[in-house]
Amino acid sequence: MDREVDIGFVKDEPAFHELHSTEVHLDHMVLVAAPRHRLAGRPNVRIEDLAGEAFVLHSLCATTADMMHRLFEQHRIKFRVVAELWSFENIRGFVREGVGLAIVPGVTVREDLREGSLVRIPMPVLEVPRRTLMIYREQGYLSDSASELIKLVRNFNWEGTGSMAFSKRRAIAEVSSR
Repeated sequence: MDREVDIGFVKDEPAFHELHSTEVHLDHMVLVAAPRHRLAGRPNVRIEDLAGEAFVLHSLCATTADMMHRLFEQHRIKFRVVAELWSFENIRGFVREGVGLAIVPGVTVREDLREGSLVRIPMPVLEVPRRTLMIYREQGYLSDSASELIKLVRNFNWEGTGSMAFSKRRAIAEVSSR
């Protein structure tokens, strides 16, 4: 609020009325495992199937950890965390080695899933949306470069990027127009 930063990137809508936001990315959390994991390849996985499983978490993703704790509590299942790491790269490595399962942003494991070094465990209840918003002020001083970046992002043609955010907005618009 002291105007030291022109632009920020956050996950939640800004609480301050003088800040505006533009969605720049939409992703979903996904549950991943090593290809040899007992749940790999199963078409129907229930929360009860995760009882006793080891989980690897990102130490800075409290929202995800809180969601997992609440979900497991609701089903009276113990949530067993075996490692809390500082990077998604390390989490991917631990999961590939069979240390445990992880719920991570889909974008962080896209290549691993394509290569087959990790597998996605289908579980819709865990596939929560994860937005990235660009926040900025429209009032007051902004550097020329910050103003140009805001204009660029707000006017960017997301259709050409394969962005999930654009794809979802387009699908909603198509359904709404029917």
